[in-house]
Amino acid sequence: MSDARLLGTWALHEFFVRSSDGRPPMQPFKRGLLMYAPDGWMSAILSSAERPALGTGGFEHATRSSDVDKARAFDSYLSYAGRYRIEGDEIVHRVEHSLVPDVIGTELRRHFVFTDAGLLQLHYERANRPGLRVDYELIWQRTEERQP
Repeated sequence: MSDARLLGTWALHEFFVRSSDGRPPMQPFKRGLLMYAPDGWMSAILSSAERPALGTGGFEHATRSSDVDKARAFDSYLSYAGRYRIEGDEIVHRVEHSLVPDVIGTELRRHFVFTDAGLLQLHYERANRPGLRVDYELIWQRTEERQP
């Protein structure tokens, strides 16, 4: 089952992280793109607003960066891609490629709704450890509607 309203490219509008102990496990990302293709493929890219350059001049030499610089780059970026499907009010992302190898082969379930303003809200919860619940809410806006 598909929802044609999902198709296309979405830019991150807002990202909220709420934790039951008041201390979110991560800072919300400030930039992002979410893409849904009609053939059932998707891609998500999120990053911090400001990411310092590695100083390597490009992809080919990035591995020569210091471990500290690489860790900083890793901590400020997240990406994954794979197949998607709709199940009721959830969109399921089947991860096939990811910056974080641990999620490859897993399914990420997101409750989704479209707001009256045409925004796409994705919400999910995680139990990061016993007794700790973390709520994630990502709000997306179509790229053609986003202000520069």
